[in-house]
Amino acid sequence: MVGSAPRKVDEDFPALTSPGSGVKSSVAQSEHSRASSKRQAKNYSARRPLNSTVRQVLPEDFKFRILVVGKNGSGKSSLIKAVFKVDVTALGKADIDAEFCPGDNRHLIVHECSGLDSQASDSQDLQTIRDFISHRTDARHSPSERLHAIWICVPASDVITGKLGDGVEDILGFENVPVVVVFTKFDLVVSRVPLNNPSGGPHHHERVARARIEESCRRLFHKDPRDVPAEIVSDDSRFVGLIDNLTVTTDRFITDSRAPFTRSGAQGEEQRIGAVPLAWSAALRVNHDIIIQASIEVGRSQYWRSLRSSVDFADQTLKKCVNILHLDIVEIWNMNDKTRYLSSDQFKAKMSHLVKDLAGSVNGTSGSDVARAGGGYASWVNDVYRGSQENVRCVMGYIVNLTVILDGIFRIAAGDMSPNHAHQVFERHARSKHRDTIHNDIRSFITEAFAMKLSVQQSQKDLVLDGIVDLIKQFCVPHSESGNGRNG
Repeated sequence: MVGSAPRKVDEDFPALTSPGSGVKSSVAQSEHSRASSKRQAKNYSARRPLNSTVRQVLPEDFKFRILVVGKNGSGKSSLIKAVFKVDVTALGKADIDAEFCPGDNRHLIVHECSGLDSQASDSQDLQTIRDFISHRTDARHSPSERLHAIWICVPASDVITGKLGDGVEDILGFENVPVVVVFTKFDLVVSRVPLNNPSGGPHHHERVARARIEESCRRLFHKDPRDVPAEIVSDDSRFVGLIDNLTVTTDRFITDSRAPFTRSGAQGEEQRIGAVPLAWSAALRVNHDIIIQASIEVGRSQYWRSLRSSVDFADQTLKKCVNILHLDIVEIWNMNDKTRYLSSDQFKAKMSHLVKDLAGSVNGTSGSDVARAGGGYASWVNDVYRGSQENVRCVMGYIVNLTVILDGIFRIAAGDMSPNHAHQVFERHARSKHRDTIHNDIRSFITEAFAMKLSVQQSQKDLVLDGIVDLIKQFCVPHSESGNGRNG
C-alpha cells in the first residue's frame, strides 16, 4: 500500500530587518507607550486594507470536487461521511453528473457512481465512468469545473476472493487526476481470520488480514502492492486510524508540486497555497496534521512572516491585524459552525483577553481572570502595530492559542460544532498549564530573539515564524498521538 512518509517542509524564510523596540523597563512605561499608540491609531484609518489569504487563493465558488465510485454496498456513503463529516442522506443518485454539494461542508462537491458491478471492461457503466472522467479532466475546463480526485471503493473481501473487476485498473489508467483504491470493510476480513494462533499478540488478526489483502493485490494487479495507490479502511471504531492513512495518501498526490498525480513514493515540496490543495485541506474533517499544516502554510505565505519587521501590519491597529489572522485560521479549520460563533466579535474578544498578559512586561493574567472577562475586547488591540516585543508577543500568542483551541474543538465536534463546544474547550484551555507554558515560552523566546546578535546564516531565518510553528506543532499533535501529547 502507499505509505504515509513525512512531508518535507520548506525552511527558507526571509531575512529579519528592524530589530524592534525592546522591552520597556517598567509597566508604567509600557502603559505610557500604549496610550501614545492609541492616539496615533486615529491617524491610520485610511491605511491599505488587510485581505484574507484564504479568500484570495480560494474563490467563494471553488470547491474540492471528488468522484467516489464503487459497486452498491461498497461503503461509499460511509466513507464520505467519515472523511468530510457531512449528511449523506442525499447521496445515492444514479446520475454520475449530479453534484452533491453538502450544506454542512461548503468546500466540497461529491460525484457518486455505483458502477463497477460488472467485470466486463466494455460495460455501459464503465464507459459512462470513462466518459465522465475524460470530460471532467479536460484542461479546457476551468479548474473549478475539473475533477480533483477519485476514490475507487472495493470491499476488502472482494479483493481476497478475486472480484476486483476490470474497471478498477481501467480507472487507474487516468494519469491526470489522483486516483486511490480504497479497500473498505476491513473489519469483516479481520473477523474471518481463524483463531489458530493465540500467541500472535493483540493485533495478530489485523496483520493476517492485511497480509491476505496484499497477497491478493499482488495477484490481481500483477505488481508489488506498494506500487498500487491504495489504502484499507473500515467504519468500525477499532480501525478509525485507517482513515488518516487514506487522507495522507490522497494528500500526497494533491500536494506534490513536481509531479502531482504520479504514483511514485517521491515527496515534493508542499504547495498547499493553491485552490485545489487548499480546498481539499479545508474540506477535510479528519486528520488534524493536514489541517494544521495547511494553516501553517497559509500563515507562512504572508501574515506570519516578518512580524518583527512589521512588513504587512505596520501602522495598522492590532485589532485589524488579529482579525485578519483569525479569519484565515478559522477558514482553514472549516468546522460546521452554524451560528458563525467562531468568527464572531464575542469569540474574538475572548481570545484578546486570553493573551492580554503578553501585552505587559510581566505575567499577570490568570486563567480564572480570562474566564471572568467581560464581553469587550482587551485594551491591547487598540495599539498600533510597530513590531515591538509587546506587539509580537500578543500576535504570536493569539495565533498559537487560537490554533490550539480550534484543534481541541475539532477533536470533539468538527462536523457539528456549537458555541457550547467552543466555550468548553476555551475555558479548559484558559485554565490549563498549557496556556501558561505557551505564554512563558513566548516571553522567553521573544526576549532572547530581540536581544540576539544574528549571524549571517541566522539572519536568513524568520525566527518569530519558526517559533510560532514550533509551538503549534508542540501543542497540536496528530490524532494518533493525542494520548501522549500536550494538548489540553
